[in-house]
Amino acid sequence: MKLNKYENLKKAKKAFVKKGFTQIFDLKDNVLINRKDKKKYLPKSVKIVEYHRFQHKIMSRQTALILALECEDKTKGLIISPFKEYADMQLIEFMNKAKIKSRAVESTAS
Repeated sequence: MKLNKYENLKKAKKAFVKKGFTQIFDLKDNVLINRKDKKKYLPKSVKIVEYHRFQHKIMSRQTALILALECEDKTKGLIISPFKEYADMQLIEFMNKAKIKSRAVESTAS
């Protein structure tokens, strides 16, 4: 079973940009900061639309995360945790406080 829709981090980023996730965010002191306009967002004002984890091809103990985020002002962007052996605990803490955007479920009843 394939867990990721994307082969690698680079392809995931490219696909998300095509879907309108054009901003890049940084995380500092549990606040999301838009690199472009420096606007700040607290976890309660952010929804996680999608996320994926990738393993480094050579150093399999290292992983990277990419999160597609939508803010309450409709800003859509990405935060990317680079390949590391240990999780970015600040990012994990932020994710735990942010909401996950619900997906529409197709009805199978006729």
